[in-house]
Amino acid sequence: MRMRVKKSIFLLGILTVIMISGCGKADDIRQKEDIAAAQEEADEIEEDVEMTQEQMDLLIGISVNADRIREGKIYSWQKEILNQYDYALDYLKEKYPSHTFHLVSCDPKSKLNTFSLFKMTADEDSETYYDLYLYSEETENSISYTAKDNYYQTIIKTPYEQYLMERIGEVCDGCIGVSSSITSVEGEGYDEQMTVEDIKEKRLLVSPISVIYMDGRKSDPAQYEKIAASIEKKMKENLIYGAYTVYVLSELPKEDATTEELRDFIGEQGDGASVYEYTFQQFQS
Repeated sequence: MRMRVKKSIFLLGILTVIMISGCGKADDIRQKEDIAAAQEEADEIEEDVEMTQEQMDLLIGISVNADRIREGKIYSWQKEILNQYDYALDYLKEKYPSHTFHLVSCDPKSKLNTFSLFKMTADEDSETYYDLYLYSEETENSISYTAKDNYYQTIIKTPYEQYLMERIGEVCDGCIGVSSSITSVEGEGYDEQMTVEDIKEKRLLVSPISVIYMDGRKSDPAQYEKIAASIEKKMKENLIYGAYTVYVLSELPKEDATTEELRDFIGEQGDGASVYEYTFQQFQS
C-alpha cells in the first residue's frame, strides 16, 4: 500500500462559518468545540491513497463519506485501520500459510473496546465468518500490534471430535456422535500445525461446548443417567475441558445420521426428540 500525504485545507470554509455564527455563552462553548473538531478533522485528512477493493470496502463499511474513500482520501484513523489490516493479513499468513483470508468488516478499537474486531472469511467459503482480535499499543514513536483469532477451529474440530468420540465410546456403546463448538480466540501455537496431541498433552488448551448424541433405543432407560454420569467421569479423568450436554434420543431421523442431521432433528422435534438430557462442565481450575 503506497501513500502520499498532503496538507488539506478543504475545511477552512467550515471554520470561517463556525467562527462568525455563534452567540451567547452556550453558543461560544459550542463554537469553540466545533472549531476544535473541524481543525482536528482538517489536520487528519490524508490524500492519494491507493487501496485494494477489499480495503476500500472495509473502510466504507465503517465510514460516512464513501465517495471520499473511493477517491483515495482518508483520515488518519482510517489509515490506522489499513495499517491494522496489513498486520492482520501478515499474522494470518504466518499462522495458516496454506489458506487465504478476506477481512470483510472491522469494529475499531475505542474507549469501549480494547481491541479492533475484524470479521473474516477463509479460502472459497464466503458464508462462514471468523473473528480476529487486534490489539494495538502506542508508544512515543510507534504503534505495536498483537492479534488472536479463532480460525484454528477449522484445523482441530474434526480430529478433536474423533478424540472425544474414542473416549466416550469406552463407556457408552449407544453414543453415536459428538459435535464440538470451539470459538475462543487464541494466538501463538493455535495454528495450522496444531494437533490433538497438543491438547491431550496440555501444551494447548481448549474448552469447547460439546453435544453428545446417544441412541436411546440401544440402552435400558433405567441406565440413561448412569451412562451419562460415566461419560462425565471419563471426561474428568482425562481432564478434557469444556461444557457438555448428553442427548438421549428416542428415535433417529435416519440410521447413520450425521451430527448436523441429529442437531436439526432435535431442533425440529423439540422435547419430543430427546427422552433424557444430562449436562456437566469440566474447566481448568
